[in-house]
Amino acid sequence: VGFTGDFAAGNWSVVENAGGGDAYVDFTSTTLTLGTLAGNDAIAMIPMPGDGTISFDYDYNGADPTWDFFMIDVDGNQVVDVTDPTTGSFSSAVETSWLLVFHLEDDGAAPVGSNDPSEAVVSNFVFEPATNLPGPIDFIGCWGYITGEDKAAPVIECPPNTGTGTIVKNGYTLSGTIDTDDPTVVVNDWSCLIDNAQPASAGSRFVDIQAFQVDENDIYTFLVQSDVTQTGNVGFAIYQGGYDINNPCENIIAQSDITNDGQGNGVGNPLPGAQANDAYVRLALPLQAGVTYYLATTTFTPDATGNYTYSICSDDDGQVGFFDTTYVTNPDWSVDEIITFTPFPTSPVTIELPLHCEDFDAIYNNPASLSIVGSP
Repeated sequence: VGFTGDFAAGNWSVVENAGGGDAYVDFTSTTLTLGTLAGNDAIAMIPMPGDGTISFDYDYNGADPTWDFFMIDVDGNQVVDVTDPTTGSFSSAVETSWLLVFHLEDDGAAPVGSNDPSEAVVSNFVFEPATNLPGPIDFIGCWGYITGEDKAAPVIECPPNTGTGTIVKNGYTLSGTIDTDDPTVVVNDWSCLIDNAQPASAGSRFVDIQAFQVDENDIYTFLVQSDVTQTGNVGFAIYQGGYDINNPCENIIAQSDITNDGQGNGVGNPLPGAQANDAYVRLALPLQAGVTYYLATTTFTPDATGNYTYSICSDDDGQVGFFDTTYVTNPDWSVDEIITFTPFPTSPVTIELPLHCEDFDAIYNNPASLSIVGSP
């Protein structure tokens, strides 16, 4: 009786096609309500759980006659199709798997002069299963529980052993070229850059400068890839407040570093496990929204040239690009300042990082770890 058991709300298939308005299907234990207001369709349907008889009452308010319709269908046969206010009762024998459909169809527009939704309420719903037992037996159905147990031995599938994890980030792209038209700096002459020098290869390096901003306070990771083939590839430094080629230690806030061979000679990409000319050099640091930063890119080998591309990734939702300010004059001659942020183009970046003991908690019993360390 009512919308419980086999006919509880969770057993019905429901369509709420609101379109540009509203559509809803609501259940209580005793009523089913379908409604629309300038929507498209509200539908509730269910297959019969067995042979038997269904009966119910319905009340349709006909809020938008001629345009909205309430329909009832049993096994492909339309037994009710009304547009005016209507109340009624219905009873019919049904068979297993027959589909019962309640459908409120809206023309997509609100009633003229009214904001009342078209609404149909189904109540006093009863399903009486058929009795197919032979003879005069009065059988009463009952409910019970079955406990299932899987006795097969478990099989554990694990991904291969690994000491690294792979993550995919959305990187903001910034590209440029180191060429002979760029200003030069002798890194050995400046204490802040001495770690990036090649003592065995004294000389000047070309430096390419690019500005950028970020729209949120965040941690940003800079990964640079280049076609410079000389030993050490490229390195870079970040400046806040300006860059002066005549004083490259002024305003510097961070720089990439290069590993060395024990004799002070740089040998390439400082990422753990990297080889001399591996693709990425990486640096991560916190940056502040609205501040203009300058990215100085150079080579570890004197007089080298080539192209480079940065992929800049944020830990959270920070973007990399530039703020733009425009001014709009209103009819009363007041002026509004409009500030927008234009991010650089983006592309996915795959980063392979070493795993350490402190990463255990982030990997163990974490379903997301399969995308980091691999699937079986």
